[in-house]
Order: sequence, then C-alpha cells, then structure tokens
Amino acid sequence: MVRILIADDHDIVRSGLRRILESHSNWEVVAEAGDGGDAIRKAVETRPDIAVIDYSLPRSFFTRPARTADRILPGQLFHEPPR
Repeated sequence: MVRILIADDHDIVRSGLRRILESHSNWEVVAEAGDGGDAIRKAVETRPDIAVIDYSLPRSFFTRPARTADRILPGQLFHEPPR
C-alpha cells in the first residue's frame, strides 16, 4: 500500500486529488493539510510514502515544508520543481 499526504489550501483540490488517487487499489491518502505547518505535522504523524504539496501552499515557501519533512523523515523522497 502506498501511503499519500496531500497538501493544498483549497478543499476542492484536496478532495479531487483524494478521489483520483484512491481510485488506485494500492494507494491510500493517509492525511490532508491546508498549509505548510499542518503538512509538516501530518507528515510526522502519518509517515506517508509520498507527499503531494501545492507549490504555493500558505504559511510556508514551497521548499520549506519539503526540506523540513526531509530532515524529520530521512529516506523519504520530496521533489522540488526546477526554479
């Protein structure tokens, strides 16, 4: 089972992504977050395999939640888009 965290400040986006992702039999959304701080807390709490993070997530710069989660959860893969 692939465990997924979705971080986006729009409820409708999170809901749509959850629906699409969970349509795959081996994928499970284990947490949703509406801002960067919440994304970090939920990543620590749920230990997802993958985090889908909105580039313009409030209460953080995009790279901050990914870098913080990478320090807290070493060995996980977080992809940053090219600048």
